[in-house]
Amino acid sequence: MNSLQLRKQYLIAESELNRVRLVQESQPLVAAVHALAQRARSASLLATVAVSLVAGLVCYRRNQAAPAAGNNSGWRKIWSGAQWLVSLWAQLRPPGAGT
Repeated sequence: MNSLQLRKQYLIAESELNRVRLVQESQPLVAAVHALAQRARSASLLATVAVSLVAGLVCYRRNQAAPAAGNNSGWRKIWSGAQWLVSLWAQLRPPGAGT
């Protein structure tokens, strides 16, 4: 082997070592990014649930404040509550569930 071939093999080996070091050094950063993304998803879920609950409470309070009318039967309240529960369930279930 001549010196150029040896130099080439040395550079290839050095490049491979640098690649391995880079992968090892980047693992904590990748883990931190994944943890941050998980926290963001959790915060987003909590915000969605909070908004849904507030909207439900506002709707409930509005219905309570309205004068009782003859057309607002018990079945209508049950149906409205069921619709609200279904929408809350849709917000709470994990992404991709039920598809």
